[in-house]
Amino acid sequence: MWRRWAASGRGRGIVAGRSTSSLDGTMGAFALTESAAKELMSRVRASSCERPTASLNEASEALSTPQEMVDAIERNADEVEMRSLATKYYGDPEQLEFHLDVGLYDEADCPRSDLVTIDGIQFVLPGPMLSLLADCRLDYSGHRFVLVKGERVYRRLLDLAKEQSGAV
Repeated sequence: MWRRWAASGRGRGIVAGRSTSSLDGTMGAFALTESAAKELMSRVRASSCERPTASLNEASEALSTPQEMVDAIERNADEVEMRSLATKYYGDPEQLEFHLDVGLYDEADCPRSDLVTIDGIQFVLPGPMLSLLADCRLDYSGHRFVLVKGERVYRRLLDLAKEQSGAV
């Protein structure tokens, strides 16, 4: 069983407090399976955020973040510096095994125009991300989140984006 946020002519979702739908019904739905919804609700309940907001992101099995990297993130270091630090601490960043994960952030730190509520769970999903996720289901199995689109299973957002752009 899966739950969905519909952005089609037949269904309606809530984006930043207003109802949205496409005129021609071509945009599909982003859905949560029951297992994904349960895991997300568990994380939301355990969160220290005042108004927890979920965000899809990529994660790796790196065990801890060195203080030098935390400092670079806090001062909004550029991609070159971040890549250099990642190489210094973790080896070649291209060799890290990334996977889909869901992080929680406080609503106050998210653009209001990107807030979407799905099954009572608030997400921050900018328009391009919402388009990328059309017709996908977020599932949780084996302690990992995955995206399912048709018969395909995506373990990383990057894989879905590459396939949709034709880069695969």
